[in-house]
Amino acid sequence: MRPIKFLLSCVFLFTMLVASYAVIVDRFVIPQEALPFPYRQFLLEATGSIAGKVVIDSGSNGIHSFDTKILSEYFQAPVIIVSDVASNPLRYKIFNFAKYLKAGDTLILPLEWGSYSSNEELSGPFVENVILNEHAYHYYINKLPLLERLRFILQKLPLNIVVDFFLNQDSETRRTGDSVLERLGRFESVMGRGDNTSFGGEVRDGPEEIDPISLFLSCDSYLFGKMAEKGDLGEVHQVFLSNLDLLEKLSEQGISIYFTWPTVVDSMESVCYGNPELRGRLEQLSASIVESVESRGFQFIGMPEDSHFDSSCFLNTYYHIRYSCSIARTKSFVESLSNHSVYPLGASISEEQVVEVFNAYIESKRQQILEDKAKELPFLSEGVVSPADHEKKLLFRSGWSGTEEKGTWSIGKESNFQIRIDSTLLKQEYVYLGIDGNYYNGAEKTEVQINGISYGARVLGSQFFKVPSKDIFDQTVVVRLRHSDVRSPKMLGKGEGTRMIKFRLREVSLSKAKP
Repeated sequence: MRPIKFLLSCVFLFTMLVASYAVIVDRFVIPQEALPFPYRQFLLEATGSIAGKVVIDSGSNGIHSFDTKILSEYFQAPVIIVSDVASNPLRYKIFNFAKYLKAGDTLILPLEWGSYSSNEELSGPFVENVILNEHAYHYYINKLPLLERLRFILQKLPLNIVVDFFLNQDSETRRTGDSVLERLGRFESVMGRGDNTSFGGEVRDGPEEIDPISLFLSCDSYLFGKMAEKGDLGEVHQVFLSNLDLLEKLSEQGISIYFTWPTVVDSMESVCYGNPELRGRLEQLSASIVESVESRGFQFIGMPEDSHFDSSCFLNTYYHIRYSCSIARTKSFVESLSNHSVYPLGASISEEQVVEVFNAYIESKRQQILEDKAKELPFLSEGVVSPADHEKKLLFRSGWSGTEEKGTWSIGKESNFQIRIDSTLLKQEYVYLGIDGNYYNGAEKTEVQINGISYGARVLGSQFFKVPSKDIFDQTVVVRLRHSDVRSPKMLGKGEGTRMIKFRLREVSLSKAKP
């Protein structure tokens, strides 16, 4: 073989191997879940159709720093906080924004100090949480443009993480937590609280256990790392400047972008910005950051000291203040916004309408997930579905708690479940559907509907229903149970449980003839 032909063959083979590796990782290693794990990301996605909203993103300092209702009153527009962890790459956050921010939206970035000086190396916890553990950040990668996603897979994702994925697929270290439907219920519950947490903030006012790192590091070392020990805070990193290029593209799409300083708080043992040798350098770094930001046409709101609080506001780290102190922080920030001529947006959508949009998005996702899960149900012939098989063979569409060893409790006054029937069973004129279970707080007659047809009200306990095969469409049976007297253990003084339960489904059975 001629050298040039051999070289081309090697290049082609190498390219195919790299491409195959990228495809395998993209399709089988990076999770492709129907819902993000964090509530705040879901909040961003759910409100993506709303124009004229205000979005706050940074590290966790942003979660603890602002009261969304006070800001909403000032902006006359909905305000949501989507902050997560400061070490998560700003570049990926910006690509995420591009999916959900619209012309007329406002983005506020109270970035923590490390965002201005970090290089482009991704933190270990971020990469692991994309693939392993809780999968908390897979949505970041799935929102990236193709070339950026390939860059992550080939340059940023260590091979050992990929190997660990395949070695530990059945390990308990991989997230096996709530199902997507349970997660939707959790999201719905958070929005239902109607407080600062509903829009991404916090209401934690302490006292709390102090983060161990804050016990061993001074505030300046916590904020600036080893550079603080040397009295040298470094320069604005090129990575941040490249992120400004991406933000300029968002700005060109009609999105207003403002920067502000992160909230920092003294502890009883350490004062932030307290190193005398550091103060002069901090002023130089701050001025350099502001110049970099404002030279691109963005505004920087306030001064570092505006968001510096004393130890009475310390929650658990130097970046987390108590909720009671976040009120003062928010009011101070509102005053700074006004002084910088950042005026109310006067959006046409109210907070109540945001809740409606959120709930509608919840319901659309729930229906989508239910339809997908329904397609995965096995076809059942004669036999009994015991509690051990509930989650595999039944689809609990609404009104149920999680399956337990002895069965699945109904929640609320109406509970629906779905099964699929094998075609061999449908050759009979009738299918006998059995429902067996027990009641909480006394038995009662339960109204039963099967595929929309009423079968009357009766006490469910080894009950069988004669269902005409002609009434079963697409081999699917949907059972609706309606209860009247629904109580929680707490209401009856029998415990602290707050679930509004009535009927515990034990077994569902199918047969050709009445047992």
